[in-house]
Amino acid sequence: MKDDRGLYYYPNTQTHDVHMYVRENDNGDIEFRMWHKDYPHVWDQHEWIPMDVVQAAAGIYNSEHEGQNPMALYDIEIAKRLIREEKGVLQ
Repeated sequence: MKDDRGLYYYPNTQTHDVHMYVRENDNGDIEFRMWHKDYPHVWDQHEWIPMDVVQAAAGIYNSEHEGQNPMALYDIEIAKRLIREEKGVLQ
């Protein structure tokens, strides 16, 4: 999907309150940025985050919060597909 902020998917299919935006930076790395209907300031206060930073932060988070998986929000395969579709390259 796409809106004025860019390409996005719903990381939680039960609600459309959260959009996970994706883009490819100039180096070809995929980056993520979250928007939440109830917390629009999150978009304004956070920059685009590359996948390697997401994974590093998730490792720290997992060591402190057993049983929770922050990586569930960040789906690299969906991100790749959205970007390919936007470029007109379907594989």
